[in-house]
Amino acid sequence: MRTLTLDIGNTTVKYGCFEDDVLRETAIAQTKEQVGEVVQRWKPTHVILASVAGPTDTWAADLCAQVPGRIVEFKPASTPLPIRNGYATPQTLGADRLAAAVGAAWLRPGRDTLIIDAGTAIKCDWVEGGHTFRGGSIAPGLRLRFQALHTFTGRLPLLEMPPTC
Repeated sequence: MRTLTLDIGNTTVKYGCFEDDVLRETAIAQTKEQVGEVVQRWKPTHVILASVAGPTDTWAADLCAQVPGRIVEFKPASTPLPIRNGYATPQTLGADRLAAAVGAAWLRPGRDTLIIDAGTAIKCDWVEGGHTFRGGSIAPGLRLRFQALHTFTGRLPLLEMPPTC
């Protein structure tokens, strides 16, 4: 079974191509057209979508015509999970944070795990005992911090992101 996972972020779309439980390919796409090229080349049986940039219904509709199996839209408040979501307001939780917690629980079963994800925002989240997502914190990422310091101070220049970040 081939599964394509899409993490639709504020800046880019990250994807992973799985064959059974093995990750075979991962990369970043900038457009829906580039994702379409991955679908044509990879020919997934199923797709899992997660987005912090907005609803996934148009993505799901576009993929429906190209993928024979299920299109799962990962929604923190309603998607069945292999872990307990202990977040107080699951309807406000970003899909990226909960998806990372599911991955951490799978990689580290039965163990407490701290997840740090640095992108547009820097997120630190906690999975307790490998089975309960407890939440964490979210703060501006490096680019947002640079912009804020430049905009809201009198003399600090706008710094650019190093190319490796």
